[in-house]
Amino acid sequence: MATGHMIPIVDTAKQFARHDTVTVKATIILSNLNEPLFRDTIERERQLGFDISIRQVTFPSEQVGLPEDFSGNLSSITSPDMCLKLDDAIYLLKQPIEDMLKQDMPDCIVSDLFIPWAADVAAKLRIPNIIFHVVGFFPLSVHHSLIKHKPYDGIESDSDLFVVPGLPHAVKLTKGQLPDSFISRGHEPEDQMVATKIMENARQNEIASYGAVFNSFEEMEPGYAEHYKANIARKAWHFGPVSLCNKDSIIDKAQRGGMNMNIVIIWTGLAPKNQTRWSTFLSGHCRRSRLLNY
Repeated sequence: MATGHMIPIVDTAKQFARHDTVTVKATIILSNLNEPLFRDTIERERQLGFDISIRQVTFPSEQVGLPEDFSGNLSSITSPDMCLKLDDAIYLLKQPIEDMLKQDMPDCIVSDLFIPWAADVAAKLRIPNIIFHVVGFFPLSVHHSLIKHKPYDGIESDSDLFVVPGLPHAVKLTKGQLPDSFISRGHEPEDQMVATKIMENARQNEIASYGAVFNSFEEMEPGYAEHYKANIARKAWHFGPVSLCNKDSIIDKAQRGGMNMNIVIIWTGLAPKNQTRWSTFLSGHCRRSRLLNY
């Protein structure tokens, strides 16, 4: 339900459909709220002769108490209560999507990490489920090492450096750089408890899956694919950067995820001469202080 996840997973489906040695049919399951964002780019792929399509599932906003005008995107979440309702809605999508999979019986399912029931449904139908990671091997290796070794335990200050053990390189962090879900202070606010629950469900989903594909490439993080597979014991493959599937299409570059390219052009044009504008996208798992500042 996050645009930063949907865009690369749709690009991944396009890459599958374009495979030049094996005939692949790619079907993307999107909610009725998000399908319009990708309708045009998939239609352009079909006009080029690729076997790719979208199947819609109705998002149950009303059933879980979300507003009628809810966009179906994480950007519309304004409170922990809405986040819990979104989580409930994702669970309600399990049965209609399982019914779709029973009809199509695909050879493989590629699912977002945060669809917590994907691995269970795939196992029930005896279809391999592969997790799609929008991040690379390096950050996930750090994440798993933090969970396993807890090197921040016993450190009082948020600014003191500690070494993350068990990695190919020396990586130093501070407690202040860690997501709230890592740090228990004995009086966890509701938003932190929600984030912790979602992350734990995602971790269990990853463990139960056949393997994972990463929107990354070897040259960007040498050695970390091997480290991930050896230490986390998962089948895993580089598959990025998937955005390159749009390199020959100016329209697909400019309108990815429903973005209005005219707004981007105007925004960049406002920058003073010889200066660069930077745009920062924060993860939903950042510390609360950073989310509030954003």
